[in-house]
Amino acid sequence: MTRVVVNSQESRVFWGLVFLFVFFSLISPTFRSSENLRNLFNQQSVLGIATIGMSIVILTGGIDLSVGSIMALAGVYYSNLIRGYMFTYMPPFMKVYEEAGKVSPVFPEPFSLVFAVGLVSLLGVLTGLMVAKLQAPPFVVTLGISVFARGLAYSMTSGQPIFSVPDYIVNAGFSTVAGVPVLTVIWFLIVVLFSFLLKYSSLGRNLYVIGGNPEAAKLTGINTLGVTVFAYWSSSVLAALAGILLVGRMASADPRVASGTTLEAIAAAVIGGFSLSGGKGNLVGTLGGVLLIGIIINILSILNVEFYTQQVIKGLVIIGMVALISAGERPLTRGLW
Repeated sequence: MTRVVVNSQESRVFWGLVFLFVFFSLISPTFRSSENLRNLFNQQSVLGIATIGMSIVILTGGIDLSVGSIMALAGVYYSNLIRGYMFTYMPPFMKVYEEAGKVSPVFPEPFSLVFAVGLVSLLGVLTGLMVAKLQAPPFVVTLGISVFARGLAYSMTSGQPIFSVPDYIVNAGFSTVAGVPVLTVIWFLIVVLFSFLLKYSSLGRNLYVIGGNPEAAKLTGINTLGVTVFAYWSSSVLAALAGILLVGRMASADPRVASGTTLEAIAAAVIGGFSLSGGKGNLVGTLGGVLLIGIIINILSILNVEFYTQQVIKGLVIIGMVALISAGERPLTRGLW
């Protein structure tokens, strides 16, 4: 008897998107308008970028609870660099507001952005080393990194938002290319880049092997330390980039942002087909996972559903989606003689 799996995860996500689009278009013509669809893709692009990094970590059988905090820290640190400070700690309360609009970069662009992403991403390297070298539980390590990064973001601004944001970052948050939001173009390009890496490089294949069978990976001579560090470093790089792009969308850097992004990224990755046990997933599926979550929030906003009620409904929908996907993953069998 041969086991045949009917319907791939990507096809289920695709048909789910089609169903929701048709259904919500009938409920509200505003939903299917080109302007609303552009807003939908633009709003979900930051989460989409962060979800790619989360998916790479999940592929190895790990988890990264620090994504949201790293986004906040990267945004705050980048904005400090733009204001002319390499580092600040508990600045006077009014200082941030008195210097609103001040742009005096420490480094010429794009070096400020690259430096901020590179420095903050070292937290991912630290996480990978602890997980791979010390065999520390990823859940506990990344939780600690999350608390540290969020606390540092608050300390660098005394808990205040920073309003010194250069125009080019703000423009990136709202501009379009041929009618497509710039953030969405960046998101899709990163999906293509990492999809190519996972499919055609030995590093990508090693990520799958480590997640699917860690012991076999060691026996076959795979550099599990290097691959694991790469996974967590990638997550931090993409989270830091997403945090800086979020600064552009908000026209400010706020240490309080992205508090729920980590859990949304995990949900989007799982909905998109990544298994929390590792070794399984396709980044194209994460596009659908991110958009499914975005569509729910978008239609609730159009229908003027109160924010806290939106959170309740979003949570229930995510639970329902994950339950349906988990049930659908049970393969159907038929006898083939």
